[in-house]
Amino acid sequence: MNTNKFNRYSYSELIAAATAPGAQQIDVDTLGAWFEAYGASYWNGECYDADGRDLFPVYGEPNEDGDVEIASYELR
Repeated sequence: MNTNKFNRYSYSELIAAATAPGAQQIDVDTLGAWFEAYGASYWNGECYDADGRDLFPVYGEPNEDGDVEIASYELR
């Protein structure tokens, strides 16, 4: 998964980019990576609460060991 650079204080910029008209997948994935790193308290067991929107992980196919990784994120 490709992401842009971010830090602990990037949330405002990331949510603006991910929700802007014409947002690209990398913007949504970067927001997801931010939540993985800094936003565990926003996880409800299914998705992250991103200022009233739901940010869902999209899982890839299991590898040969049966492990599944996040392939991207979807903002609803």
